[in-house]
Amino acid sequence: MILGRAITAPSNRRKAYERARNWSEMQASGLDLEQYRDPKCEKEKGGAAAMYVSRLIEAQVTLQLANSGTADTADPYPVTKKMYSLLASNANIGEKELVAGGDAVLHTRKNSDGKIISASGRELTDPYVQLLTLLAESSIRNYVFILLNPDAEGSRKRGTFTANWEESVASYHQLVAKYGETAVLAAAAKIKAAPKTPQGYIVGDYQSTSLLDTFYTMLKDPKAIVPDGQIHRYEVSAFDPQWLGKRVILHGTVSRVRVDTTLRQPYIIINFKESPDGAVLAYSIDTDVFISRFGADFSGLVGKEVDLQGDLGVFREAKGALRLLYESRSQFQINVKVLSNP
Repeated sequence: MILGRAITAPSNRRKAYERARNWSEMQASGLDLEQYRDPKCEKEKGGAAAMYVSRLIEAQVTLQLANSGTADTADPYPVTKKMYSLLASNANIGEKELVAGGDAVLHTRKNSDGKIISASGRELTDPYVQLLTLLAESSIRNYVFILLNPDAEGSRKRGTFTANWEESVASYHQLVAKYGETAVLAAAAKIKAAPKTPQGYIVGDYQSTSLLDTFYTMLKDPKAIVPDGQIHRYEVSAFDPQWLGKRVILHGTVSRVRVDTTLRQPYIIINFKESPDGAVLAYSIDTDVFISRFGADFSGLVGKEVDLQGDLGVFREAKGALRLLYESRSQFQINVKVLSNP
């Protein structure tokens, strides 16, 4: 009886599953999608690329609906159609750009799961994320829509975006009405151009502020400064408290290196000739890195003129303490450059 009801009156969950199953099998088949059209798809002008974009959106819609926890879900197809039409509107991203992005992703090499892969066969990214990346790169206006996506920040960690674009579109037009489109696009352009860390934050922003929060700050105060990603080099002898909270390069001569064991975690403490009272120093928890690179007595560092790169803050009695950064813990490298012998 349960099976009979499922066949004669399938739930929306079942319909969604069957469409997702068929699409997965289509992608894994190796067939040329240009030969096919979704019989329900009304976007014939865009051909297979439009169908492909619709399917990418539908996959996200289906996942969201599936996570609703209800006995049944809404039919994903009408929701998908609504989201596609919203993005394809000339008032938003526009169908021409949407289909062009879909066409590029459609013809990118993928594995049997539909994931984009490199020439070496390594999986790179989800096609939906790649589509949004291409759209964001194509214009500042598109970049704003994607930046305003409710899940844009979390997407970098999970590799996905929410498919609900209504909030993003509504936010964009509200901001344009309040600040003017020129101001909105100008603020977004500064954020887009700023170099980013692998985690998606602006290089030089050591508070790890979300891009969206920075965007709103720029709109409220056009004179606000977006970190330029530049790491400035300063002399230890010219220490200025205004450097605190920044990533900097300190230049000085190492006078002493010692291991401080008074705390639970042993620290390497580096003193400079130019700061004999210890007001400015550098430190690191990677004692083994220093010992392996500069010797157990640190003779490879003491007396040397160096550049040390890291985050400048306060540490114990020091007015300025540079927390040394390493490039890769697995390779035991840190940004310490010995310039010359004394």
